Amino acid sequence: VPWIACSDSAPTPVFPYIPSAGRAFAALAQAAYCGPVERLRNWTCGPCRRAGIQIVPGSIRFIEEGELWNRNATFIYLARVTTGFPQGDGCILSFRGSTNAANWVKDLQGWREMADFSGCPKCRVEAGFYSIWKRVEEKVLAHLSEVGCESAEANATSSSNNLYLTGHSMGSAVSNLAMFMLEKRGYKVQLSFNFESPRVGDAVYAESFKARFGRKIPVYRITHAMDPV
Repeated sequence: VPWIACSDSAPTPVFPYIPSAGRAFAALAQAAYCGPVERLRNWTCGPCRRAGIQIVPGSIRFIEEGELWNRNATFIYLARVTTGFPQGDGCILSFRGSTNAANWVKDLQGWREMADFSGCPKCRVEAGFYSIWKRVEEKVLAHLSEVGCESAEANATSSSNNLYLTGHSMGSAVSNLAMFMLEKRGYKVQLSFNFESPRVGDAVYAESFKARFGRKIPVYRITHAMDPV
């Protein structure tokens, strides 16, 4: 059964939810909670195996950013993939959610500030999540290029600029911002799942995000009906 299907008769693409794809991305998101350990680097952790995604050996990269007294307050992993996605090869990015006091401080920075977004000059986004992304953005770009996923901005002939993103909780909020920014950098954001994401920005940002991704690519925000966030 293919992960993604489109209706030829519909005026715009329709992406039905495929539970197997949701479970695979949930495992990718869960794997980020392993942190910078060898079993994640060699793709042998429990969630790694459950994801069922083929990683290019040696392509996993860890991105850590310290905050307060936490050396890896922010943790992201990315890797090159060649099989398992109908949209083609590219890179996965998984953003870890809140696990430490530094993260909780960022969660509480819920005021909105003007974002430096090309194409969305009046967008306001949550300050804590935005500050996390701005601190790791250049590292993400460098590691993507290092493993062979180059944007059209960096390499107009690149055929490996597909990105598949996921995250949970705070990580899903940062993933949402990353999708917006990386697409503007020339990457093709493809099938992506964010789990239990808080609100990321204002109505202007929401409309801009919808215009950029809505009904064009399969992007899912998965929530629990009883989650107060």
